[in-house]
Amino acid sequence: MTDFCTDLSLKHRFFDAAATLILSVMKKYFSLSFILWLLAALGFAVAFFLYYFSSQHTTITLTLNEGETVEAHVFRPLPYRAEGMELWFRHDLGQARPELGTWAGQREQGKMVFADAGAPLQLAIAMNHGDFEAHNALPASGFGQNTIPRQLVCAQAMTDAVTFNPDAACIKDHAAEYAAGLTAVTIKVLQVDESLRGERVQLIMRPPLGFSEGQENGLYGWLWLMYFYPIYLVILLLWLVVLLVKTSRRSVDEAQAKKE
Repeated sequence: MTDFCTDLSLKHRFFDAAATLILSVMKKYFSLSFILWLLAALGFAVAFFLYYFSSQHTTITLTLNEGETVEAHVFRPLPYRAEGMELWFRHDLGQARPELGTWAGQREQGKMVFADAGAPLQLAIAMNHGDFEAHNALPASGFGQNTIPRQLVCAQAMTDAVTFNPDAACIKDHAAEYAAGLTAVTIKVLQVDESLRGERVQLIMRPPLGFSEGQENGLYGWLWLMYFYPIYLVILLLWLVVLLVKTSRRSVDEAQAKKE
């Protein structure tokens, strides 16, 4: 018992001595300004981590064959609401893709009736191994340098093969909330037209944080400011340079004072 108490006393003395040494070093080499800078840098690092994983699109590669199933995981550091999804089709320069349809038509009683809805394509999507929900691909809404996007909407929003109802309940009430961390996404091809069969496409899941908009969540609202992170980074680096210059001058002055 005596040996145990002695060992415990020695450990306490060791930790007290270590703590005293660390504090003395911090007082000698780290002024209050340096501590404030370290706290600011730590806050910047945490905010950048949250911003980065909240603003990244999720890309899932899929082959359009009926019955094809893929599963992926989406990481978000904060609770979020599932945003829109679209399919990106390959488009080479000068290539015509009439099978993807065109976003043109006329509005009738709030609904969009497409003149060319494109080749039919239906996927089933489930989040966190829940129930599958059918989604239809709308006609191409534009094109990029190498891709053409087709937006995915819940199947109930299509009253028929060419009529899209943007005010459908499945769109307005689609506000599923997901916890922070990993979300499992399972995608299954239900129906694909012969003209698209076998094609490899990318399914893009939009992030909860975008430059032009963010979700109605106080944390995401603050994270929007991190789109200007290069400015904050420059400020931190300039602040550090000033602190290092001041510390260097102080060390030189102290060395000269000792010589005198």
